[in-house]
Amino acid sequence: MYSLFADFTLLDKIILGFGITLLALHAILLLLSFFAGDGRPHPQLKSLQGYLLLLSELLPLMGLLGTVQALLFTFRLFSTDEGNTVMTMAQMKDFLQSFAPALTTTANGLYLLIPNLLLNALVWLCLPKTASAQE
Repeated sequence: MYSLFADFTLLDKIILGFGITLLALHAILLLLSFFAGDGRPHPQLKSLQGYLLLLSELLPLMGLLGTVQALLFTFRLFSTDEGNTVMTMAQMKDFLQSFAPALTTTANGLYLLIPNLLLNALVWLCLPKTASAQE
């Protein structure tokens, strides 16, 4: 049986680990925002939310970095064969295997960005607003 995880590169694993860690931190922040007492948000919770949002926005950029890296590797792999214009099946397999990280890193970065942004929006809705923001 084919496993998509077998084609994951180190950057894929870094993106997955980073994104899942951010999801866990967003979930903890969401729980803490429910218990923000006396109607005022704790200043550290608001700043932590901003930092988590900023870090979440790095996920698609990391995916884009993996895409560019895989494309450069793929084109470098096939730039050495100058005389042959027809790809053999073995060359096609090499091409697809070297091109796969271009797709997986982008997808992983985007797949993890969406739930992180949704959780961040929930945190923003659940944190009590300051008096100046409510006016």
